[in-house]
Amino acid sequence: MMNLSKFKALLIIAVVFLLGAVAGASLSRTVLRSISAGGPHHHSRGSFIEKLQKRLDLSGEQRTQIQAILDESHQQFRGLHKSVKPQFETIRQQMSERIRKELNPEQAREFAAMRAEYEQRRARRGKKCR
Repeated sequence: MMNLSKFKALLIIAVVFLLGAVAGASLSRTVLRSISAGGPHHHSRGSFIEKLQKRLDLSGEQRTQIQAILDESHQQFRGLHKSVKPQFETIRQQMSERIRKELNPEQAREFAAMRAEYEQRRARRGKKCR
C-alpha cells in the first residue's frame, strides 16, 4: 500500500490536471462565445460584433465580411475541439484508472463518488454551453 505523502502528491497532481482541463475547456468556450457568430450563444457573439461596429465604425460591407470571418472561425474552433476531445477523454480515463489502482477499497469507492459528482457538474455545464 502507498504511503500517505505519495497519495497526497498523486492527488494534488490529479486535481491540478483536472483544474487545467476545466480551465482550458472554459477558456475555449469563452473565446468561442466572444469571437464567433450565430448558434446557441448568439447574444454573446452578437455583442462582440456590436462592439466592433460601435468602436470601429464598421461599414456595412466590413461588418458583413467580419461576420463571415467569425462564422468561419467558429466552425474551425468547433472542428478543433471535436478532434482533440477524444484525446482528452483518453488521458482523463487513464489518469483516473491509475489513481484508482493506488487506492484501498474504501478510498476507491469515495473516489468513484467524487468522479460521478464531477461528471454530473460537467454534464450540466455542457448543456448550458452548447
